[in-house]
Amino acid sequence: MRLACLLALLALATSAHAQPNGLPPDVLLQGFYWNVHPGDHSQNNDGLWWDSLRTVAGDLAAAGFQTVWVPSPAKGAGGRFSMGYDLYDYYDLGEVDQKFTRRTRFGTVEELRLMQAVFDDAGLRLMADAVLNHRDGADGQQPVDCVPGGGNPWNRFTDFNPGSGRFPANADHFHPNTTHCDEFAPYHDPIFGQDVCYFTQTNTTLDAGAPGNGWYHGPHALGRAGDSLVVWGRWLTGPAGFDEVRVDAVKHIEPGFLAPWLVELAQNDQPFAVGEYFGSTEEIIAYHGAVESFVSQFGLGSRDANLSMFDFGLRFTLKGMCDGGGFFDLRALNTAGLHFNGLDPLDVVTFVENHDFDRIGYVAAGCGEPGAMPFGNTCVRLSQDNGHDPVVNRKHLGYAYLMAAEGRPSVWWKDWAWFGLGEEIEWLMALRRLTAQGESTPVAALNPNPEWAEEDLWALRRWGFGNPRYGAVLVLNDNDATEQSGWLDSPHASYELRDYSDAYLFQSTEAFSDARAFVKAPPGNYAWYAPTGLYPRPLDEPTSAFALEAEPGGKLHYVVLRAADAAAFEVGGAPIQPGDEVAVLGPTGAGAAGLGRVGQRLRWDGTHDLLIEVLGNADGTNTASRLKEGDALRLVVYDASTGQTAEAGSVTWAGTGSSFTFTPDRPASRGGAFTLNANDADGLYSVGGISRVTGFSASTSPVAVTATPLDPPIQIPPSGGPFSFTVVLQNVTATSQTFQAWSDAVLPNGNPYGPIVGPVSVTLPAGGSLTRTLTQSVPASAPAGDYTYRVWVGPALDDPWTGASFSLTKDGAASARGEGAWTATDAETGLAVADAWATDPVDVASPSAEASAPVPLRIEAVTPNPFRGNTVVRLSAEGDAPVRVELHDALGRRVRLLHDGPPPTDGTVVLDGADLPSGVYLVRLVGETGRDVRRVVLLR
Repeated sequence: MRLACLLALLALATSAHAQPNGLPPDVLLQGFYWNVHPGDHSQNNDGLWWDSLRTVAGDLAAAGFQTVWVPSPAKGAGGRFSMGYDLYDYYDLGEVDQKFTRRTRFGTVEELRLMQAVFDDAGLRLMADAVLNHRDGADGQQPVDCVPGGGNPWNRFTDFNPGSGRFPANADHFHPNTTHCDEFAPYHDPIFGQDVCYFTQTNTTLDAGAPGNGWYHGPHALGRAGDSLVVWGRWLTGPAGFDEVRVDAVKHIEPGFLAPWLVELAQNDQPFAVGEYFGSTEEIIAYHGAVESFVSQFGLGSRDANLSMFDFGLRFTLKGMCDGGGFFDLRALNTAGLHFNGLDPLDVVTFVENHDFDRIGYVAAGCGEPGAMPFGNTCVRLSQDNGHDPVVNRKHLGYAYLMAAEGRPSVWWKDWAWFGLGEEIEWLMALRRLTAQGESTPVAALNPNPEWAEEDLWALRRWGFGNPRYGAVLVLNDNDATEQSGWLDSPHASYELRDYSDAYLFQSTEAFSDARAFVKAPPGNYAWYAPTGLYPRPLDEPTSAFALEAEPGGKLHYVVLRAADAAAFEVGGAPIQPGDEVAVLGPTGAGAAGLGRVGQRLRWDGTHDLLIEVLGNADGTNTASRLKEGDALRLVVYDASTGQTAEAGSVTWAGTGSSFTFTPDRPASRGGAFTLNANDADGLYSVGGISRVTGFSASTSPVAVTATPLDPPIQIPPSGGPFSFTVVLQNVTATSQTFQAWSDAVLPNGNPYGPIVGPVSVTLPAGGSLTRTLTQSVPASAPAGDYTYRVWVGPALDDPWTGASFSLTKDGAASARGEGAWTATDAETGLAVADAWATDPVDVASPSAEASAPVPLRIEAVTPNPFRGNTVVRLSAEGDAPVRVELHDALGRRVRLLHDGPPPTDGTVVLDGADLPSGVYLVRLVGETGRDVRRVVLLR
């Protein structure tokens, strides 16, 4: 369960730095809320929040977060009740016993260090809140140095003697003083505490007397307070262990200080920094420009600062949309926010909510107060501070915008952990990683058709990168009552698109050659369009065991496997299990044309229904490794328990027109289960086809079977008639196999009938195959309806190894009983099947298994096994007689020839699996003196 430990606990009470996972800094989580739970507030040496974050680090990393923003970690004037913004001792992270506590509200320094270590192991970065413009909790009062405008002096709390012994302060460090005798907004205005004066007693030496603390890019003309804050910033992003910084209330920080503070944090690459400027879009852009151009403009130092800004203007627009009750004019989004007003998106951090607007949190309470909750020896209760103005409706629309748009999205802790949006945000983050790339264009520039409902329907296009590029189109619908739709210019041409939000399952839309595409969104909701055949997935979801060979953008045929039918899906002699995978093979059989998915995951989960969207072409070709009309839908199954892959035989398809309920795994806003009809039951690809599999058997049989009708679809008239099909039997082992082969049929009423052909005894030598085309006659007495024709192999009728199947339909009512019989003959010779198979030779891929060998030929070892990348096959072979080393897949198909010639001098052959899909393979050694086979497992 998401964040289960933390929620149970609470129920009781563009940076130049490379990301740890190799990605540029992107989605961040505000990892706290206003007045986070303080734990037992009578305890001075223990906290709660650092430990709480530590327990969910793995969940956050798996979801796709890259940075977690935490509150100001240093000791505040409020001690263990402080949220960190009333900063007292910059260097006390919960280790000095002062302000009636050793810990901070969030925990001790030991708990902080443990949390940081776990985050580092999870590949997560930490962003610390940096408070630079005010200080609170002084130890004593001092008189003002200068009275602005004259008048009588007064005393201020400016005498700071922190227990860490670092960064003491006095009246000179704050406004007003003799250097700056003023108290004017926005910079010199002590509204949050004593207002720091960065330039008093200006000098050109950084932290004189401290070795190694010289200017990196200066000297900068800062005073003692400014110098001390630079040194503290270096400590915060160095020994204190934080990777990025959020700068609090930059509206009250002079650009002439913030610019050198940022560039001096590091000698090489400045850490990512984002500033909070609570103001208009115009004010934020102006301040940003002043900071980033300050060094160049005034010639101080040698480097300009890099600063991102929180997008408050966009947040207010998104609130208007989410809480607008369906009466918001979406055209406002065309010009909303910092980016669409000219700011580089790399300098923008977007958000829907934060602690400035959601002001409900935990405060200390008497245990007898209404709403009080016991925690330890004390009690807490939820309380609301002033300024509470959160988004309360349709917040998923805001997050869809954030994840589709340029800029760096910030996710609010409560939305993730409290308010049930975590699943949807994780889903959207996966869509963002895969498709939200390249420049963005709002709907105003997308040439919408004249009927486009401009107030209710809005779209954002992401162009994508590279060739082919897989950008996206986000479509928002403000109308709570009706679906909205229209035409626009998409990022794609001659591609099929689908909605990856999964609001519209079993549907696709075409981007024509001129890039025009028809899009739509549900009432009060959104859709996210990108080319078919993409597989966004959570970061903790492994890659598929199958290689998707078909290129994205093809037409779709939908194949459904319902969880309710799990008992009929046999894998290795047992029902399919969670973790197994199912795919549809492409036209070459070497890769997949569609992968099974349950939501955004690629593995069967046993609870939700699995959908395979099979990529194909409508022009009758197999180009781009896609299927074409009439190609067989060949299911292949990966057994996670054994690591083996096998093609499914005896596949049973539900009849055309049969109704079924599809139960998907998707966010609640996308909808729940729904009913639809199967429109295709012949097991063959067709554009727009919806097929439901009701049963199959997939085993690691020593013999692989395929059965393919020659002229599908098979339609038998009421008077009965024949059809032809080809059967291929392949011995996939290194030893001779003798077995029975037979066929039967599943009648329209669901009962089996047969055997129709056989059983016939067949012997195949190692690597041998048998291909026969048979003609099967269906009698007039056969009842009308849909049939599944099945071909089986195994040691006996009651013990099949594996099989293959296809569909046929008999028209009209059945004739009188006894009129005709099911008969089959060899299509070429006209002989009975048993005679044809007994007299005709088989194809042998290698010399007979009966060949004698005076000197054994063996595969001694394959190491490593399992392997990633490369592995070494060690052979035992004597003499110069040629040998052949082949690699076969689990279905017996040769993947590649590894060696053909005299035995290698060092007795080794390298198997390079870098370009192969993960799965089970067979290494076969064949020579004049023997043969051997060894199973290997390739992992990704």
